[in-house]
Formats: sequence, structure tokens, C-alpha cells
Amino acid sequence: MRNPFSHPDSKLPFETAPQTEVGDELAFHLEQRIHDYIAQGMDPATARATALERFGDVSGVQRECTELLQDDRRAERRRDWLGDLKQDLRFGFRAATRAKLFTLLAVITLAFGIGANAAVFGVVKSVLLDALPYGQPDRLVRVYARFRNGSSEHGGLSAGAAHDIAERQRSFSSAAIFQGDASDRVYKGDGSARIVRVLWVQPAFFATLGVNPAMGRTFNDDDAKGDTALNAILSHNAWQRIFGGDRAIMGGSIRINGITRQVVGVLPRDFVAPSGNADVYFALSIPALLRDPVSARGSHYLALVARLKPGVTIAAARQEIRAISNDLSRENPRDDGPFELVASHLRDAMVGDTRTPLLVLMASAGLVLLITCANLAGALLSRTISRRKEFAVRVALGAGRGRLVRQLLTESTLLALAGGVAGILLALLGLTVLRKIALNALPSYAHLALDPGTLVYTMLLALCTGLAFGVVPALSVGRTNMQSTLRDETR
Repeated sequence: MRNPFSHPDSKLPFETAPQTEVGDELAFHLEQRIHDYIAQGMDPATARATALERFGDVSGVQRECTELLQDDRRAERRRDWLGDLKQDLRFGFRAATRAKLFTLLAVITLAFGIGANAAVFGVVKSVLLDALPYGQPDRLVRVYARFRNGSSEHGGLSAGAAHDIAERQRSFSSAAIFQGDASDRVYKGDGSARIVRVLWVQPAFFATLGVNPAMGRTFNDDDAKGDTALNAILSHNAWQRIFGGDRAIMGGSIRINGITRQVVGVLPRDFVAPSGNADVYFALSIPALLRDPVSARGSHYLALVARLKPGVTIAAARQEIRAISNDLSRENPRDDGPFELVASHLRDAMVGDTRTPLLVLMASAGLVLLITCANLAGALLSRTISRRKEFAVRVALGAGRGRLVRQLLTESTLLALAGGVAGILLALLGLTVLRKIALNALPSYAHLALDPGTLVYTMLLALCTGLAFGVVPALSVGRTNMQSTLRDETR
């Protein structure tokens, strides 16, 4: 609205914008000054011009004052929101303690739903999402021998075939042959003898995987020159379990299968071979295997892991391996003809057939949680209906419907967080059981634990669950006729 003291043929600079609180305040002060000048004897035009000159940049002042006012209002809204949230939390806690049986049943129900999802997600994250314990694991490839008749998808390689692949390939920056499965050997220490798991690997094995030892060194070419491995590398678990973490074992001797070997290194704590856990690693001599006609082509128990060169894709590597496979089939039809060489990402090779069951299990756990949310939504809706008079009184006293909705969502979120904490405890128990009964069915690198990522997922899941089963009862408050409720006319 135009100020009564404004000149009829002019507009104030701020009058071209919508009327705001700041604009009105500035207009008041400016018009007061114009009024004072007129009272001193100035004509209205001169008074206006003088007032504007003394006032300065009105638009700039209005913009600066508006920003300051907006900042103050935002800070005030934050303070009000935090104060309301504290009140909602206190009221929600009191409401939960008043209905102890309902709260207990809701928390237990949520604990099972959220706990099952947390445990399954912990397994899925470890197997399918977490990085393998190797350097740049997405560049690692494993080569298999697949029977052309379809009887076996992941067969072993003969020493001759593995050697030919390593010599003829151009897609890999490095490649190493290793024993497909660890074998049992007898370790004789100061006490009684014990069985240890031994894995034979080419010297380039650890460098190809991008693994550095925790102590000592890995193998070099000299370690694989003899027909008998005289040097050994210990896994971190074996170093702790068998030798008590004694650093003096480095350079010392151990006796396995009656042969004295020297310990030259200890592997990192999280290392696990692509073929599974092993206690001791020996250097594999390929020339010694090639000298034996039977082991050269007739025995298929070896595996090959390789690292892609920069810029080379897995598709290009597969095409090259397929070409090498065809060449070997023509050159050695009796030994290599029944097999077809295939290459796959190392993770896919280690996951194997467990991917589909894990995804199905994850979907099943999600369905359980969905059913849990539906059941709790119905229970909370029934409880909300029983509190309709309470809400009607609060509305009559001035509470907004939005505040009531937020209060109910706060109550459901508190229940969900309590269920999430209880679910974490159940998930820890479930993972402990899984480690005992299902660890052999999972890839060797699987680490069944609730790491920080899984804990964050669990609490976010709890928050989303609280909103999911609380939104329907909360919104039902907004559709209730409070006047009819106060008159006891609601069904």
C-alpha cells in the first residue's frame, strides 16, 4: 500500500517489489523523515529528495536487512524445531513406557525383522560388495578349464596347459600358476605332530595378486629352481596359532613331511588365497612338473591367476584365452581337446554358485521386514484410533495437525530404533551361528562380521522402517473429524 506521504508522481525504490516486512519498515522510517522535513518548512518534493539522499541506497539497505532477517528467522525456526523435537521425544518415550506390552511386542517383532536383514546384508556385503584382499582386485582374472560336454564348468588346468597360457598370452601384465586346492601335510614341532594345510604357488603368485608380506619376503625365482621346496611362507593365522606370533620364527626352520624348510615370510592378516585358506605356502616348480609326462598334460589340478594390463578389458582377455584354447586343442587333441579354456573375474570365480542363493536370501529377508512393517502399521493404526480423543483435545487446545503427524512419526521411529538396536544384537548372534555352520559354503575371503558399513545400513534401515509403518497411522490423524470425536460421534 502506498504511503500517504509519498509524492503522487513518483515511487519509492522498494515499492516496485512485493510488500515485505523489511520494505514496510523502511517505508515507515523514510516517510517519517519526509514528514519531519515537511514540518520544518520544506515542500514535499524537496523533503522527499533530501530524505532519499540522506537515506542512501534504499535497495541495498533493504536487501541487506532482508538477508539478516531471513538468517534470524531460519535460526529461530531451527531453535523451535529442536525444541519441538525434544518435546516429541520425551512424549514418545513416556507413551512407550505407558504401553509396555505393546512396546515390548513391537520391539521384539522389529528386532527379528531388522536383525535378519542386518545379518544377511553383512554376509552379502562381505561376499559381493567388499573389495577382495588384493591390490586392484578388479583387474584380476582366473582361468579355468571347462569340459566341452558340459559335465564341469570349473575344472583344473594341467601344468602344460597352464604353462602354455602364461607363455602365449598378451593380455596380462603378470600371471601365476598355483595349486587348485590346498593339501594336507604333517608338521612336526617340539611337541606332537599336527596336520597343516599347504599350498604350492609360483613365485609370481603374490606379486600378481598385489600382496606384500607382513614380515620377511615372498618367493623369488631361485626358490622354485629345485624339485623340493626348501623355503616356506606362513599365513598370519598359522603364525599366530602354531607359533604363537613369535617373530623369532623368521629365518628359522620348520619340519614338514620330514623335510626341513626355512621360513622366509609371513603374510598379512587378511590374506586368503583364491583357492581357500592355507597354513603354509611352498614355491611351485613348473619345469619339474613338465619333465613328467603324466603331470605335464594328464593331471588337471592347477589353476592360473593373472592381472590384466592397463587398458585391456576382460572381454579381450576372454577372446584371447579362447583362441589359445583352440590352438591347444589342435596341438594336443587327446589331453587338451576335451577342455575349453575360459577366463572370468577373480571375484566371480571365488563367489561361484553362492551369488544367487545370497540374493534370494536377501530378498526373503526384505519380504519378512515388509510383512513386519505391515503388521506394525495395523497395530499402530488401531492404537492411534484408541487415542483419537487425546488428539482431538490437543487440536482443540491449538496443536496443528502437522505437529500431531510428526509426534506419531517420532513415536514409531523411537520404536524402530529400539528394534534396530535389538536387531543388531540378534544379527551378531546370527553371524556367530553362520560362522560355525555355513562358513564352508561361502567364499574363502568372506568375513562374517558387522562392520561399520553394516551398522550404518542397519540404523538407516531402522529409520526407514519406522517411517514405513508409522506413516499410515500418522496420516490417519489428519483425516479425522476432531469436532465429531469430541462429541463422541466417531465410529
